[in-house]
Amino acid sequence: MGWIIRAAEPTDAEAIRAIYNREVEGSTVTFDMVERSLEEQLAWISEHSGGHPAIVAVDQKSGQILGFGSLTAYRPRPAYSITVEDSVYVRDDSRGLGLGQALLGELVHLAGLHG
Repeated sequence: MGWIIRAAEPTDAEAIRAIYNREVEGSTVTFDMVERSLEEQLAWISEHSGGHPAIVAVDQKSGQILGFGSLTAYRPRPAYSITVEDSVYVRDDSRGLGLGQALLGELVHLAGLHG
């Protein structure tokens, strides 16, 4: 295993934004149609803490962000208070290594910690 998974930090915003915006422009995996700005990405990281965290996979040698994942509240209604949407994104050049599975596994673990 050549990566570690940790909580996303504001210093990760540009790398997360690059991965996400690649999917906005070149795929149908997100319903966003406009790329995120750095300010929007920083706000997103700030919003994803506590019970709805964002995490990153970091290459242990280079320190580069290889992918990220998050938990987001599904709906604001009380009956959905323990329901989340999970999202996982992996850089094109880091796919097929098990990163997505590792990120999703960590998100499931974190969701369990928060009920």
